Amino acid sequence: MRASVLLLGVLLGGCAEETFEFVCQTNLQCDEGGEGLCVEQWCSYPDTGCASGYRFSADADASVAEQCVPESAVPAE
Repeated sequence: MRASVLLLGVLLGGCAEETFEFVCQTNLQCDEGGEGLCVEQWCSYPDTGCASGYRFSADADASVAEQCVPESAVPAE
């Protein structure tokens, strides 16, 4: 019985939510709605709630995902 419980704990302990990070190189790779920008290798999309007008995608690196893109990082039009 102890071995079964230990084995179950090891198996469940190894189960973790897999994350997916999409790295972009061009704006064309960020085509959701046709207005995406590739900023610092992460896709970002228009968001009027951000000073820069863009928010990083949920698929960006966890350190920036769903955060506003800094104004200094958005290319001038």
